[in-house]
Amino acid sequence: MTFIYINDRLLDLAPNTVIPLTLQSFDIAKLTSRFANRSGTFSVPKTDNNRDILGFADYVNSS
Repeated sequence: MTFIYINDRLLDLAPNTVIPLTLQSFDIAKLTSRFANRSGTFSVPKTDNNRDILGFADYVNSS
């Protein structure tokens, strides 16, 4: 099961949510190479809890 916390608050996720992750390790022998871990895109349901945590991001005029 996947959990996402933002500022110690738990986002609501659909039970089948998959978040693709790319994890790369640093090669100490190649100091000029840099890698960054990242996630792919995913969606969260439009619940009151998520809207409050994310600052009503679905409102076009939100800031």
